[in-house]
Amino acid sequence: DPFLVKSGSVDLRIFASDQRREYRKLQAGQRSEITEKKVELLNIVDFNFYYSHSDRFRDGFSLLKAHIANKIKGDPDTLRNASVRLKNWVNDQRIAYSDEKSDMTNEQKKELNNLKFQWFDAPTHSYSLQE
Repeated sequence: DPFLVKSGSVDLRIFASDQRREYRKLQAGQRSEITEKKVELLNIVDFNFYYSHSDRFRDGFSLLKAHIANKIKGDPDTLRNASVRLKNWVNDQRIAYSDEKSDMTNEQKKELNNLKFQWFDAPTHSYSLQE
């Protein structure tokens, strides 16, 4: 499950990202630090070599929906008690929304808009719902 890597330590996320990058090089026939033996070992633990932008979006979106569902009614700042990971994900979505070169799709924007996502509140990490 790629979510387990994302919820791990920073070192584990860096390791996983490095393995994916090196695996892509290997698949493209480029010089790579990853060996066939390492690929075999990673496959034994069901390592996901193809964790994508849409996977990251889906994981973060699920976290946001769960957090909103558990928010204190009337609290204008639903991210006040959110995890650092969720706050960073929300901030990443705001940055992607403003970046014409980002991988954010119109469907992802629509999904966030359906949650009444506040696109321009990045400096405070707050996320208030319009109730």
